[in-house]
Amino acid sequence: MIGYKYRANLKLDDKYRDTESLLKHEIYAPTFEKLNDPFEASFDDSISQTTKILSEKYGVNTGEIDKHWRSIQDYKKTLGIYSLELKADALDFPTNELLWAHYANNHKGFCIEYDIDKLISSNEHFYEINKINILYQNECPIISINDIVESNTILQKMFGTKSFAWTYENEIRLIYETSSEKSYHPSSLKSIYFGLNMDLQEQNNIIKGLENNDVSFYKMEKVENTYQLKATLINENKRLIKDRLNILDYKVMKKNHNPTVENFHILLLSKNREEAFLLNFVTKFREEYASKKSNIWLYDDEQIYDLIEKYPLYGAEKDLFANHLIAESSFEAPDYIWMYPDKE
Repeated sequence: MIGYKYRANLKLDDKYRDTESLLKHEIYAPTFEKLNDPFEASFDDSISQTTKILSEKYGVNTGEIDKHWRSIQDYKKTLGIYSLELKADALDFPTNELLWAHYANNHKGFCIEYDIDKLISSNEHFYEINKINILYQNECPIISINDIVESNTILQKMFGTKSFAWTYENEIRLIYETSSEKSYHPSSLKSIYFGLNMDLQEQNNIIKGLENNDVSFYKMEKVENTYQLKATLINENKRLIKDRLNILDYKVMKKNHNPTVENFHILLLSKNREEAFLLNFVTKFREEYASKKSNIWLYDDEQIYDLIEKYPLYGAEKDLFANHLIAESSFEAPDYIWMYPDKE
């Protein structure tokens, strides 16, 4: 999942704060009070109305409900919010003219392209982050007493609903337990798009500062005789990895980035099956591709593609899979290669 973050990159005290954060691989998640919509976290509080009626009219003790509801509302005060524009399926780069004008200092700033899933999973406290697609509607959401027990529903209503006026932002929101700077793994960063009017020297400073990262750099330009924007590739940085793997030796068939571990299923095109070669391969592969602990499986035939991660396997499917599994390296023992079945 791809998301875009527009940055104004204003110069304060002779420093470009957004550039500094970018080069340090940090983001800042402010509190709701610092966001630009005065109606953030607005809702119709049906819970307090209901408990008042139950208490005053029917003598029901609603103390625990009231206490729990107050704690949920207080929760808002400490949360950190990081908002991004969710990439539209039909677009390959950030083209939203209003977002460039509103959040990128009239094109004097830049836009960052993130892999949202990696941005979340690379955080040390990933389990505390909630990802919410903003729901746009005309009326404030009504939060009823039934919503208290549905955490996803109450998060959506309290922190993930805005008026239709904001639809153009196509926002996806990361909700952190606290408001502060957050570090992320460099692999979360995909591309940088420089605004039409961004200072050339500052562009070069960013390219130079990210020289040991896998990042593409684009310059936004106007399409002649239209109201459209286009992005032109001006530079590509690559990590400085000694003795990179030969791309003709392998093909990544499947991968998934789970919160605690990454899984890679690799078709090994090289004919070398020596244990030392395979151990070196998985070691280098982790260096080039992994952003956390990882499991790696090596196969010798692509026909088992549909059997990968299928469980359980029986009969002919089980035999087919076993016959084409070369080796495995687990996150628990990354310095060891398990040959299956004793394939050397």
